[in-house]
Amino acid sequence: MKYYNTPKKNRSLSVYIILSLCLVAIGIGAKTLMTAMSEPSADTQSGQNDTTSITGDVNNIISDITYSDISSTESKTEKPTSKPDTPANKPVASEPKQIAASYFVLPVTGNIIKGFSENELQYSATFNDMRLHLGIDIAADASTAIKSAGDGVVKEVKTSDTLGVTVVIDHGNGIIASYSGLEKNPTVKAGDEVHSGTTIGSLGTVPCESLDRSHLHLEFTKDSKPVSPLQIMGMEE
Repeated sequence: MKYYNTPKKNRSLSVYIILSLCLVAIGIGAKTLMTAMSEPSADTQSGQNDTTSITGDVNNIISDITYSDISSTESKTEKPTSKPDTPANKPVASEPKQIAASYFVLPVTGNIIKGFSENELQYSATFNDMRLHLGIDIAADASTAIKSAGDGVVKEVKTSDTLGVTVVIDHGNGIIASYSGLEKNPTVKAGDEVHSGTTIGSLGTVPCESLDRSHLHLEFTKDSKPVSPLQIMGMEE
């Protein structure tokens, strides 16, 4: 059996050809892989399209909302806040008027038919007995205008079975005057400011002195104690 030896030159050429073919194959595979990786898949493109659609819808909705709509919504949802009851916020009760009379005059022109007595008893024709008299009686005809003896503020208007309709006036400095025996519906009410000579009503009847001559029954107190009206008005010592 004979053996033939292949020349070395031919073997080297075959090796180079095989290596070249391998390199070409590797290059084609690498290019194909890179192309596949660079091209987005159908699912990825679908997702991008869906994202674009959602973003477009949101932008359209936002563009339809105006500033006035937002302001209107905020104003409706805003809750009123209550202010704490601080001294500045609390209502302040008005102070009662303080007026002091600088002088006094008789509330009606007439004779004094009964004087003041807190210690000595005086005769009462109506009750036919002797009793104290804590005011003065000034004679005047029925319906004669009765005036305030001085500046002051009407404290109250009241009616009793003994003294009838009475207007009480605070003349300041602790001096309170009660004008009793007036007709119904005096011309002043509680809280009214009066001055010396202001008409407060008309003369009516004093029930507990009804048998005496028609008169105004006038009483004064100083710091809640009965005092002579003539002394307060400076008409006696």
